[in-house]
Amino acid sequence: MASYPADGNVPYAHDGYVRDNIAYLHCGSSDGFRIYDLNAPKNPQLIESMTTYPQQGYNHSGWLDEVGRYYFMADETWGTDLKVIDVCEEENLEVSKTFDTGSYISTSIPHNLIVKCNLLYVSYYHEGLQVVDVSDPLNPERIAFFDTFDGPDEATYLGAWGVYPLFESG
Repeated sequence: MASYPADGNVPYAHDGYVRDNIAYLHCGSSDGFRIYDLNAPKNPQLIESMTTYPQQGYNHSGWLDEVGRYYFMADETWGTDLKVIDVCEEENLEVSKTFDTGSYISTSIPHNLIVKCNLLYVSYYHEGLQVVDVSDPLNPERIAFFDTFDGPDEATYLGAWGVYPLFESG
């Protein structure tokens, strides 16, 4: 397993999102969510970490809103909600809101998410594509969905793995 940088001052990160030399890292179960300043790439500086939070599971992926204030995060754990974090409050990083897409399936599990034009596109293993209006980040509302999995809803990783709404073609 490789680490960045080589001296290991950044823990294992399963996934990350980077904008303007700031890295938002998803560090699994024990190290949670971390934000690093990468302006000196060989010496990343920890800005803030959040190692405990509501409905914590396997911290898996996330995406920053277009304004750069709110970060949407998913734990790849059955039955957990999506999280909204106000990253402008870096010194007191906490989940501002949890929300789901209206599913009552106990094995519901989010995987990857992307924000484009105030819409949050989320892939769920058993529930397919979910589209959430996040123009008001603290009051997200599901506006569309497309179920891509016709199998039984059970504790597996079958179904939609990812969604990518960022192609030039739209």
